[in-house]
Amino acid sequence: MALQAKDNYFDTGSSGKPRRFNKDNFALWKTRMKLFLSGSDPKIPYFLENGPHVPTQTVHAVPATNDQPGIPARELVKPVTDWNDEDRRLVNIDTKARSLIAMSLPDDIFHSVCHLRSAKEIWNTLCVQYEGTAILMESRKIFLVRQYESFIHQKDETLSQIHQRFNCLLIDLKTIGTVYSNSEVVIKFMEALPEQWETYTTCLTMSKDIKTLTLSELYGILLNSEQQKKLKKNLIRDTKDSKSTSLALVSDSVPPVATPSSLTITAICYNCQGKGHFANDCRYIKSQFTPSTKSSSKNPKYQRLKEKYKKMKTQRKGKGLIAEDCDWDDVSSDDSSDEEDT
Repeated sequence: MALQAKDNYFDTGSSGKPRRFNKDNFALWKTRMKLFLSGSDPKIPYFLENGPHVPTQTVHAVPATNDQPGIPARELVKPVTDWNDEDRRLVNIDTKARSLIAMSLPDDIFHSVCHLRSAKEIWNTLCVQYEGTAILMESRKIFLVRQYESFIHQKDETLSQIHQRFNCLLIDLKTIGTVYSNSEVVIKFMEALPEQWETYTTCLTMSKDIKTLTLSELYGILLNSEQQKKLKKNLIRDTKDSKSTSLALVSDSVPPVATPSSLTITAICYNCQGKGHFANDCRYIKSQFTPSTKSSSKNPKYQRLKEKYKKMKTQRKGKGLIAEDCDWDDVSSDDSSDEEDT
């Protein structure tokens, strides 16, 4: 059967099954695999460094004689038939280590190391392939040190994300033998935080306990402070929401007040019985009291009174102050009637 579709590289393993090999993060896999192998048998790390156990037996020295020279004592490999229980147990430890390493490897990588005879050979081959030679290791060390020195927070990165990225960098540095002191790590992490933590970290830096504070303790303090701020912000937001809800309920219970525009639309004028305006704004009443020059000029009574006035004015200019007989009753009656008409 063909290779299974894409091995699961994100398998976390279990107490009886090692974590799957991760070629993209070999340093992390190597550290975890060492812990797993040590838990399976404490002697496995020793065999990874020094090779498998080979049962031997000591051949005692043969003293020299007159005819033959002496033979010094020497170690000879035991035949399998001569192995005792301890020999079998120690040999099986290396076999167990090979089996556990093979279980963690995907098929394509296992094919490249399956011909090797010991756990040490498999382990060293994987280290050379994915960790590099001594020159490559030195280059990687320089690269990781530069990453540590220039470590800074990224845009929109949370406190947990900063701590996780920084902690992974410290683990990578430790795998290549570079370890910083506790105070250096704490100060470097505080310097990498965003500006919003500047006041808080300054107070911690001036504290006497900064030398004994670990990175985990610092992260716990900062995380607790961040959670308290979020809780306070949520309480303030909930209070504002409750106030706005109560105001909305009060506004719903109060009947709406009529606006001037709505009153104007429903108003009825008591003068002209029209809609849409009040009596003070009624144009009908104003038009009744506004004199019309055209209608007054066409009124016959007005014309008659105007001619009589011109006639009387002409007579007064011609006669001066000479009194004449005149029927004043007729004039007064005419004047009064004219005034009424006017």
